[in-house]
Amino acid sequence: MKHWQTWLSEKINRFQGLFGSCFDKFFIQLKYLVIFRKKINWQKPQTYNEKLNVYKISTYAEKLWPYVDKITVRKFVAKKIGQKYLNKIYEVYRGANEIDLNKLPHKFVLKTNHGSGFNIIVKNKADLDWSKAKAKLSRWLNTDYYRQKKERFYKLVRPKIICEKYLESDHGQLTDYKFFCFDGRPKFIHVDVDRYTNHQRNFYDLIKRNMPRPSGLKQMIKLSKILSAGFPHVRIDFYQVKSKIYFSEITFAQYGGMKPFHPGKFDLIFGRYFKL
Repeated sequence: MKHWQTWLSEKINRFQGLFGSCFDKFFIQLKYLVIFRKKINWQKPQTYNEKLNVYKISTYAEKLWPYVDKITVRKFVAKKIGQKYLNKIYEVYRGANEIDLNKLPHKFVLKTNHGSGFNIIVKNKADLDWSKAKAKLSRWLNTDYYRQKKERFYKLVRPKIICEKYLESDHGQLTDYKFFCFDGRPKFIHVDVDRYTNHQRNFYDLIKRNMPRPSGLKQMIKLSKILSAGFPHVRIDFYQVKSKIYFSEITFAQYGGMKPFHPGKFDLIFGRYFKL
């Protein structure tokens, strides 16, 4: 017997195939209504989340797939800011059965080139439950992120598996620096700390304050300006390992436009910078 979530997903995909963009809009409106307790103003969106939802189903969004694909985006990054900011890739696979663990180092990361959160962090290859890892990777490869999240940025991405170098800071965790940029102007930073233990998310503006700042902040701001130029809105992510900066990814729709701000006034504040 099929799991109810699998059954529901198949039904949704079937209806989506029949009604296309109309179904996307209906699905997004329904989900937004449940989360925010109000409808999206499709004609004159004002808040950041409203604008993200209008943006993610636009025709323009479909053209942005090379930037959300974690493989093809590397060419863009190398051209704009240089190869030195890219993490090392050991191999790219079309399926989990192609992976030969004997050829991989003691530590590595497996991830897919599409979607979000599809990562397996391997700190000790000897401790890896490979059968479970393979099943997870195969499930991720079969996940249509566009159909699931209604984000057209991912519509043309062909799912693959990436094996890349494991990065680790001195305290054993990576800190994500996510720059919210609006046509080449970084305005806010979202910092993820201790993602896999005591996960915290903090937002900062770029005003100088008496608080600890990463040594590479100035450079990351400069790089985010270069990478975000020409996009109405984009989030540019970096890691800093000791003194070295690594590009992480590009995201066009933070949480798919389905994450309320606390306090709520920042939904409007962020939205004012986002010119559709």
